[in-house]
Amino acid sequence: MQLQKRLTLFTLSLIAIVSLSLGITLIETSHSDALQRTDNALLSIKQSIDESSNDKLTTALTLVKTNPISPSLILLDDSYDSTVIFDPSDEEKEIDLTGIKISTEGKIENIPKGYRATVNLIEGDSILLILKSVSDLDSQRTTNYFYLLIFALVSIVLSQIILRRLISRDISRESETIRLQEKLSYETEKREMLLDFISDASHELRTPLTIIKGYLSLANRGSKVTESEILSKLNEESSRLEKNIESLLTVLEFESLPENLMEPIDLSKLVLNEFNSFKRFDNSRETEISVIEGIFVRANEELLLKLVRNALLNVSRHAPKNAKALLKLVETSKGAVVSIEDSGPLNSDQSLQIADYVQRFNSNRSFEKGGSGLGFSIMNSAIKKIGGRLNIFKSELGGLGVSMEFPTSNASQVKN
Repeated sequence: MQLQKRLTLFTLSLIAIVSLSLGITLIETSHSDALQRTDNALLSIKQSIDESSNDKLTTALTLVKTNPISPSLILLDDSYDSTVIFDPSDEEKEIDLTGIKISTEGKIENIPKGYRATVNLIEGDSILLILKSVSDLDSQRTTNYFYLLIFALVSIVLSQIILRRLISRDISRESETIRLQEKLSYETEKREMLLDFISDASHELRTPLTIIKGYLSLANRGSKVTESEILSKLNEESSRLEKNIESLLTVLEFESLPENLMEPIDLSKLVLNEFNSFKRFDNSRETEISVIEGIFVRANEELLLKLVRNALLNVSRHAPKNAKALLKLVETSKGAVVSIEDSGPLNSDQSLQIADYVQRFNSNRSFEKGGSGLGFSIMNSAIKKIGGRLNIFKSELGGLGVSMEFPTSNASQVKN
């Protein structure tokens, strides 16, 4: 609807500007041409009088009477007293000509407003003043402007009626197209999300199920493996299977989380609590914590907790117990950055490409190779939902570093 209003307003404004511009140009051109024709007619009379060898006054009277513009003829003496010789409308008798002057070059000064004039010098220092009123031309110009305004208003009204019909029909069609495209995009995204979930589920569940199936087969064949060993392995793989299912469901839950659940959150407070909990839980590890206060991000608290906890869990699981941990929250030009590092060391084949950790079926994700399982997939899903970015790097301490960038939010928007 807003698009329709803007298009209508723009089109109507354009019509009004073009109509008025063309109308004003035509009116002014027509008025200027009419004045020019009047001046040319007066000049023609003046030249004919100057070229005539007959009596100037008689010639002038004949010319003004026969000329189509019907000018007035007035005789001025050397003291500028006026005598009307010919006036087709008798209006010039009331004209105040006391201020009129003729220069030495024969130019007229102080012509009465609304008139055009020429002069001819005749015998006895007298002056023939040929005068023509142009008030009718000025009135016609004013009338034309009035008609132009009416025309512009009518054009705008008619254009609005037509545009509303045409644009509303087009807008409705475009809106329907956009709605269908958005629906198709949404359905496609859901389908891809479901396919990814199925792919992950089949990949992550296949290994523990295969192991469980193998030990059950050994038990049925009366293998030398003891019953306690079989039960222990079955319990271990069952726990792994349960964790994988929970992780897969978490990824699916984050990817389908609605935007209206996002709100400004005190990231500094949340991160500091999690860092301190990690330090208390893993108290045998040397841990350094550095958190800048007062940093807020627009996110979902559950997403943030999963992100931070998964990164910390990666340190607990894969970094040696004597490895130092560095936990930081800083604010940069890119926004808020949470970094979690350890002193390692890194495996010889350890990848530092984030795509290797979130890519489907990549070997870096396997627990056996010191990877993260579905941990980084969960983190990647969560941080993408927030609008942030996940990075992997080699820490200055010598081990693996994980950084999470978040766009910051205004603290005044936080709900009390």
